[in-house]
Amino acid sequence: MTTLLFLALGAVLSASGMSHALADAGARLGPAYPAIAPWVGALGGFLAGSNTGASALFATSQAQAAVAIGYPVLVMVGLQNVGASLAIMAALPKIVMATAVAYSIPAADDYSAAQENCPTVASVLWPILLTDALALCGLSLIGILN
Repeated sequence: MTTLLFLALGAVLSASGMSHALADAGARLGPAYPAIAPWVGALGGFLAGSNTGASALFATSQAQAAVAIGYPVLVMVGLQNVGASLAIMAALPKIVMATAVAYSIPAADDYSAAQENCPTVASVLWPILLTDALALCGLSLIGILN
């Protein structure tokens, strides 16, 4: 259901001209924009929790910005897609679900002892965010060097 809502939002962004306005804003950054594109994709992935939702939100804008600055469209949308894929892992609903599953599976006969050993949301989220940030920096470098 959520993915359908993000698809609808993406259609509204395109129909209203907002995708074009976002593309113009990105194109003003010129050749520096490909370094930012993975982070824009990551924002979409983090907010939507799915690649489909992230693409619905920002892929059109990313492609239009690529055309405006003379950058390969497929590479730009690829940066968007991989950035979104990375950030999906850090989407809060997925982190909360993972920790809830860890809490519901006792690791020992004593349930209270098992809960003491289960991860917290913060202990799961921070390593993922750090890893994502490092990977997004690498994607930014790829965007600049391409």
